[in-house]
Amino acid sequence: MRFMQTSKLFTLLPEELVQRHTVRSTDIDMGRHMNNVAYVRLLLDCFPASVLAGGEIASMEIHYAAPCFEGEELSVLCRREGSICRMAVRKPDGKTAVLAAVRFHEK
Repeated sequence: MRFMQTSKLFTLLPEELVQRHTVRSTDIDMGRHMNNVAYVRLLLDCFPASVLAGGEIASMEIHYAAPCFEGEELSVLCRREGSICRMAVRKPDGKTAVLAAVRFHEK
């Protein structure tokens, strides 16, 4: 799956908010910003355990656009389009920190 700059990821709407997350000290790496694995956990937390345990996710493509820091409240937005879930993590100022596409196995 190739992540496209022209994808609808850039047009996720406020009503597509699925969760908020305050960056904790345990999310921070030695560079004092949010660790890449913490972003993956944050994105995966948007799906129920049955989806994760059932092996429904085929792949994830994640693009890191801006660092996040301890104490920031992040917004996670998500839109399902067929077998793809398009996601974004936004900083308090509205700037996109992460863009992601999660592909599910075809049923």
